[in-house]
Amino acid sequence: VIAVCQETQPLCAALERGGMPISMSGISMQGILTQLVDSVPEVSLEVRAELLAELLARETLSSTGMGAGVAIPHPRTPNSKYATKPEVLIAQLQEPVDWQALDGNPVHTVFLLLNPTPKEHLQILSRLAFLLRQEDFCALLGRGPCAETILATTLELEPRS
Repeated sequence: VIAVCQETQPLCAALERGGMPISMSGISMQGILTQLVDSVPEVSLEVRAELLAELLARETLSSTGMGAGVAIPHPRTPNSKYATKPEVLIAQLQEPVDWQALDGNPVHTVFLLLNPTPKEHLQILSRLAFLLRQEDFCALLGRGPCAETILATTLELEPRS
């Protein structure tokens, strides 16, 4: 796979590293999180179990369902045992799932954020928040695009720094 994203676009690069397991079925937040954690590259079963427990604990504090059909689960504390460089995995859900989102709507797209440091976490989260304020990007996500389309759109919309 040839990298198309530069580090000047950290969200795009993190999406590329995440590998984007695009289509998932599941009827619950826990089921979707389990599948996403199983898709995280290059971590042991023990670390996967820790990550899943941390993600579920984070959801009990407050939902990561942001509204507009999008959830952004992430460990409460960034940790290099989950990812040595920022990674974002995306799940497009075959059926929307109740995620206790802020707007009460079910979720169709999940962005799992894995970052080694708080600084990188805030950078990736702010880049994703910027994209989610773009109506065209949110509309695109609602149509269930392929991974390549999401990556190309991110490459186009994410500011370079």
